[in-house]
Amino acid sequence: MSDLNPYILSILIFFPLAGALLVALLPNAIARTAALVVAILNFVFALHLVQNWDFNAGGYQFEKNEMWIPKFGIHYHLGADGLSVLLLLLTTFLMPIAILASWESIQKHAKTFFVCLLLLESALCGVFSALDLILFYVFYEAVLVPMYLIIGIWGGNGRIYASIKYFLANFLGSVLMWLAMFYIYFHQQGTERSFDYATFVESAKSLDGSTVAMWLFAAFAIAFAIKSALFPLHTPAPDAYGEAPTAGSIFLSAVLAKMGTYGFLRFVLPAFPETSTYFAPTMIMLGLIAVIYGAMVAVMQKDFKRTIAYSSISHIGLIIAGIFAALLASESAGIDFSQVAISGASLQMFNHGISTAALFILLGILHERRGTTMISQFGGLAGPMPRFTVLFWIALFASIGLPGLNGFIGEYLLLQGLMSAKLLYAVMGASGVVLGAVYMLKLSRNLLFGEITNEANRGLLDVNGREFLIVATLLFVALWAGVKPQEFLNFINPDAAKVAQNVTPRSMELAQR
Repeated sequence: MSDLNPYILSILIFFPLAGALLVALLPNAIARTAALVVAILNFVFALHLVQNWDFNAGGYQFEKNEMWIPKFGIHYHLGADGLSVLLLLLTTFLMPIAILASWESIQKHAKTFFVCLLLLESALCGVFSALDLILFYVFYEAVLVPMYLIIGIWGGNGRIYASIKYFLANFLGSVLMWLAMFYIYFHQQGTERSFDYATFVESAKSLDGSTVAMWLFAAFAIAFAIKSALFPLHTPAPDAYGEAPTAGSIFLSAVLAKMGTYGFLRFVLPAFPETSTYFAPTMIMLGLIAVIYGAMVAVMQKDFKRTIAYSSISHIGLIIAGIFAALLASESAGIDFSQVAISGASLQMFNHGISTAALFILLGILHERRGTTMISQFGGLAGPMPRFTVLFWIALFASIGLPGLNGFIGEYLLLQGLMSAKLLYAVMGASGVVLGAVYMLKLSRNLLFGEITNEANRGLLDVNGREFLIVATLLFVALWAGVKPQEFLNFINPDAAKVAQNVTPRSMELAQR
């Protein structure tokens, strides 16, 4: 099977693309089944990464590097490392889950819907595999098209506004990143300019510490901040998360938002280590404001999908704060807390994707049953829906970081990194974790307990076999990652250490001030 190594990432990108074309040509009656088969097979292909991963190697594995457009130095360069492999697994794992979650709820233009999901998977796998900036940009932009359609066609009453707002905001950020990319490209010395990742990063580092680098950093940071819904550029996210159908909400929060956090780790820190360190206090505070602001707004929400939307803003804010805290963290008692913070951020990207997907599916079930997302319309569901109640409580505990479930270890590592950088950062981060328990327990109380005051809730059907299977599968992964986190960290740690070591001596000097 090792002969497949140079081609496996291309397969993960182009197999769902081919599957989307096939589904588009098939009769409506079998289109959704065909889409599910394609998604399951692509996840099976993704398991090849796990089976053939070299835990001792570090760096990029399964590389494929060929010249694509020689005149402009553009390569077809793919590779996976510890920062991207779990995101590839998350993407391919969630796609069959999302299709099954939409099995009955999507009836209008169903074939087109599942084609859009497969196109989305193709582009996302490209984002997390690309090691050429133009190739990355192509996939990064391609993600917007199917997601725009998913929100705009199959979303709620405010879907048109939400889809246009989300598309335009992210497109504006992408244009800024595009301009920064071309500035660095034309700054390269000699006649052999290249967009290949290694060359591009070295070219950017030659500008690092200058005034120009600050503008370049800002261009990349704005693009990735919009994608990850970082305060104060978060406003498109709640509308998109709230109006999207269940599958759209899953991918927006669990995967698309991670494109931004991944971008910070993959491009911003390696290319601008000194400038990133200079702006680290600002980025940490923005992340921590997002943690507290997102949690406080979530407490006040009357719509349960928007509660989880603001919850995601809070969780992702902690991830971004941890990423930049790595630049200010130090080594103590033989522990490199820069690596700890980066490992925690990478692991939490995966963990948050699992728990938030489970929550959106469970709340999507309520939406399908009752046709409303208003919390006031529910109450006392523990009686008619006992299986739903048990699943919801496990997902809730995973989200708020109960020890033994996946959210705990990621948050613990992130808070360690923040503590190493500054006590205040850890206190602010921990306060967001506490507020997370407040809004999730409040949501649980309002949905599940008390008297049934709305007669429509008395006869609600509990989760069926299909719904139980998909949520239980997610919660099994949450339990696995909570009990045996080292099995996941083994993928991450070698490459997290490399990113941590990228801090320059000048950056270390800045960090110590």
